[in-house]
Amino acid sequence: IALLAVLLILFAAYFVMRGINQKNEAGTADSGDGEDTSVVLTDYQNADVKAITFKNPESDGALTFKSDGETWSLASDPNFPASQTKLTAMASALSSVTAEVQLESGSSDDYGLAEPAYTVTASYQAGEESVSRTFYIGDYNSFNDCYYFSEEGSENIYMIASSFAEVFDYTQKELVQTETKPSIDKESITSVDISAGTVSRTIEDAGEIEVISGLYDGLST
Repeated sequence: IALLAVLLILFAAYFVMRGINQKNEAGTADSGDGEDTSVVLTDYQNADVKAITFKNPESDGALTFKSDGETWSLASDPNFPASQTKLTAMASALSSVTAEVQLESGSSDDYGLAEPAYTVTASYQAGEESVSRTFYIGDYNSFNDCYYFSEEGSENIYMIASSFAEVFDYTQKELVQTETKPSIDKESITSVDISAGTVSRTIEDAGEIEVISGLYDGLST
C-alpha cells in the first residue's frame, strides 16, 4: 500500500511538471526570442527598380523590362502588352531581398549556382545612386522550401524563400496583360439587345435574361 501511494505521488508529480514545461515552451515560442538568421541584401523602394532582366528554366532567353516610373514595358518591344501586376511584383521582390540564412561553407558547384536555374539582374536608381546587381538562384531545397542563392561578385551563399523564385517563373507569353471582363450587376438588367448581322432582338423576359447572364459569366478573357 505504501509503495502504491508513492507511485501515485510520482505520477502526479510527473504530470504537474509536464504541464509546467509545456507552458514554458509555449511562452518561449510566443516571446519571439529565437535568433533571427535572416540577411537583408537590398533595401530600396519599389519605384527605385528601373529595369529587370531575368532568365528562368522555362524561358528561351533573358527578358528585359524597363520602367518609366509608371509603366513597365518590354525593352525589345515597347508595344508588348506587359502585365503590370506581375512586373510590379518582381520590382517589389527585388526592392527588398531578404535571405533566410547565410551558409557557413560550400561552393557554387555544391548548390547549383555555377549553372543557376534563374539569373535576375535589377537596375536601381535611388536619388543620385545608380547601381546594377545580379542574383543567382540555384538548387531547390525541398526540406526548407528554399532555393540556394548568391550575388554576382560575392562568395556568400544564402538560402532564400521559394516564393522569391516563383515571382520570376514566367515566360514572355505568360507576361501578356489580358483584357479584364467588365462585371455586371445581373439584378439591375431589365432588357438585353442582341444583334447578328441585320437581325436584332430585344429580350425583356426575366428567365431569358438570366440565361444570357449565365452565358456571360462563363466567358473568359
